[in-house]
Amino acid sequence: MELHFSEIIIRGNRSFYSLGRRIFDIYIQEKLVWKDFDIEKEAQGVDKEVIKELKAVEVKNKTLEIRFHWSGKGTTASPTRGTYGPLISAISLESEFPPPRDKKSKVPIVVGASVGASVLCLIFLILGILWWKGSLDSKTSREKALRELDLQTGFFTFRQIKAATNNFDLKNKIGEGGFGSVYKGILLDGTIIAVKQLSSKSKQGNREFVNEIGMISGLQH
Repeated sequence: MELHFSEIIIRGNRSFYSLGRRIFDIYIQEKLVWKDFDIEKEAQGVDKEVIKELKAVEVKNKTLEIRFHWSGKGTTASPTRGTYGPLISAISLESEFPPPRDKKSKVPIVVGASVGASVLCLIFLILGILWWKGSLDSKTSREKALRELDLQTGFFTFRQIKAATNNFDLKNKIGEGGFGSVYKGILLDGTIIAVKQLSSKSKQGNREFVNEIGMISGLQH
């Protein structure tokens, strides 16, 4: 906190107006900080600025009290009546830390953040449902198309397929298609099979997948 003073009434010449003396006390938050304060003496002349700085002022109940008190010292009628009263030019205040937010002001922020998070979760939920539904529909249509091919296929477990292809050994790789690699496999009874390993990076559609399976199933190995 800074208090700015300047004596602009009492003159510094040798006239009658230079005989006045302005002396008063300064209280901050009911505490006496400067006693018998004389602006002209502190500024070493009239029409000169003097700044009094006070740090670490505690604000209580959101109130800062600055009080100037005349204790009976100084002149009372020279150069004019009432000149002895306190005089201040400016007050400058600066907080050393951000002021605390009022609890009420936090409510819209908290509510806004909660609503925003809920909306975001809802968006992700809708996107997830749409993706799952699209994936499910795609899988259903693919299975339906495969059944329509009337393929003469057997049922093999994934363990049997891994054993037949020696865990998809690159030595058994015999080709590459739009949906992934094709491996040669040998079953326990000596039957030679072709195994299509689907790739998750494939961008082909259901029709291309069905056509490729139909073409592979029609080959004689």
